[in-house]
Amino acid sequence: VGARLVGVPLAPGAGRSLLARPYAETEEDGAGVDVVIVGFGPVGRRVARDLDEAGATYAVVELNEVTVRALREDGTPAVLGDARTEAVLLSAGTERARSLVFTVPDDDVARGTCALARRLNPDAFIATRVTHERFAPSLHDAGANCVVVDELAVADTMAEEVLPQLVPETETAPTVG
Repeated sequence: VGARLVGVPLAPGAGRSLLARPYAETEEDGAGVDVVIVGFGPVGRRVARDLDEAGATYAVVELNEVTVRALREDGTPAVLGDARTEAVLLSAGTERARSLVFTVPDDDVARGTCALARRLNPDAFIATRVTHERFAPSLHDAGANCVVVDELAVADTMAEEVLPQLVPETETAPTVG
């Protein structure tokens, strides 16, 4: 069947985004960026803000065409497409980036993207997000250097806020010397 389908032309618009560009096409590719951020929701935006403050350069991979358009208008390299696609990650500059940050709250997407990115850039530091603790080992196996578990991050933040409330204000640590 495959041999017969080779000569069949693609449907009009196949492999193109809603912006009428190939998914991996970007107005400014990610050449020379320090970090590739996959996903530009609340977590991706927070990472980008911190990178901006540190003076680091980054490119974004995102599925939301409105977000990609806004990033491009602001001069940020952005690629519209699925990060599990090699062409998309290459367009963002993955093979040259020093770090990759995967912020998408989908464990399967994180695992697939991490494995592909590791193959494209064996030396990059890869930080990824995972929603459930039970999936963390598979992300390490896929090549992640740092796996942040949503459940544990929330627990840590809550404990940090609650524990000081349990210590009476009059108690102070003993001074030395």
